[in-house]
Amino acid sequence: MADLSTVFTGIHFENPVWTASGTFGYGKEFAHLIDLNLLGGIVVKGISAEPMEGNPAPRIYETDSGMLNAIGLQNVGARRFLEEKLPFLRTLRTRCIVNVFGFSTDDYVRCLKILNEGDGIDAYELNISCPNTRAGGMVYGSDPKLTEEVVAAAKKVARYPLFVKLSPNVTDIAAFARVAEAAGADALSLVNTFVGMAIDIEKFMPIENFRSLFRSYTEKIKGSKKASGVSRIYLPGEIEAEKERSNLRDGIEINPETAKDLNDLLEKVKSPLRLS
Repeated sequence: MADLSTVFTGIHFENPVWTASGTFGYGKEFAHLIDLNLLGGIVVKGISAEPMEGNPAPRIYETDSGMLNAIGLQNVGARRFLEEKLPFLRTLRTRCIVNVFGFSTDDYVRCLKILNEGDGIDAYELNISCPNTRAGGMVYGSDPKLTEEVVAAAKKVARYPLFVKLSPNVTDIAAFARVAEAAGADALSLVNTFVGMAIDIEKFMPIENFRSLFRSYTEKIKGSKKASGVSRIYLPGEIEAEKERSNLRDGIEINPETAKDLNDLLEKVKSPLRLS
């Protein structure tokens, strides 16, 4: 079998396949579906200093293009996690990364101090997509100063390596990445939840009326006068949709340097596959 092991932030992982926080519970819930020891890492759902019940139902909504959720960060709290969830995770070879969140910098620090008492944790993932209730509700990951503040405070007390999970809901995520790195992050995790909305059109008007209006507005937009040098007017998402169809039809074009790196990796793991 190919050796997929890797060392990341000084931690040895059997392979680079991890679960995403918030999608895999505390790990044990999926033990009947998959051999958890086949995974490189389990990133457990977000843990806060105190237990949280989360939002009332309904809090999941399926759409044609994905699932929206508003779980509300339900979790058992740091102390109960150590007592009830971590013992099982310690029985696995798979590395354990604990996602941590709070609603003030003190909350983050307090949660980390409690978790520091537990053995069997390999790293922390800091969820900075939470509102700072002491700063008018400003989300940590949407304000560079708050990002710097919480990462620096967390790094100061963290017993294990600190991965900072950035928010996608910003204008320049690279700027926040640099701030987090400068404040002491050992690694960055991309990304937390995207903001979304689903609207039930039929609550407002008959669906055929809506489709007729949509076609009318689309035609008006497409038929607008073009600026000099513009050959075509696109609707939001149209470029991406066409690119997806092109990729499915013709494959994804990669530059020669990337192809060489991938082929070197395939050779390293003794795979017969090669990119041409």
